[in-house]
Amino acid sequence: MSDMTKDTTYVSKSGSQMYTYIALNPGAVAGVAGLDFGSRWMLIADFNASAWTILDTNITDVPIDFNGTTLNAKINVKVSGAKGGTSSMTIGASTVQAQEFTMTFSINATVTVPFLGDQTIPVTFTQKTYVAENIGIVKTETLPFTISVPGTPPQSNNGSRETLKTYTVK
Repeated sequence: MSDMTKDTTYVSKSGSQMYTYIALNPGAVAGVAGLDFGSRWMLIADFNASAWTILDTNITDVPIDFNGTTLNAKINVKVSGAKGGTSSMTIGASTVQAQEFTMTFSINATVTVPFLGDQTIPVTFTQKTYVAENIGIVKTETLPFTISVPGTPPQSNNGSRETLKTYTVK
């Protein structure tokens, strides 16, 4: 996987809903040219809903290199959101109540491989976002996941975690 660095996260709140600006370019991570769903504001939290659909889209004719042969893939991406429970979290010297929101990413790539037919490669991973009143996002974590491609060893991803260390309310 390539190095994914970022220095700014954009978040906007409108009523009970919170959005973040995301560049949906999983091809940059997976090394797949043409796998770009564009950049957009995505609903990551809704304090008044238990579940919602964030994205459900398909793209076709995505070129994928398979052992030196370029194959065209059909890719379906579904992202759903759900409101979870609350947790107490310590940030600096304060303890805050944070609402958990979960985003589940489900990506299915189907490729027709010579002599093998259609092969579907499913990738599912979960990201949790914790939001505290009057503070904002206090923690995000992507849970560990594994990608299994037929004919290759499974690729594990250890996930990631970002936690707010200090804050000031003005």
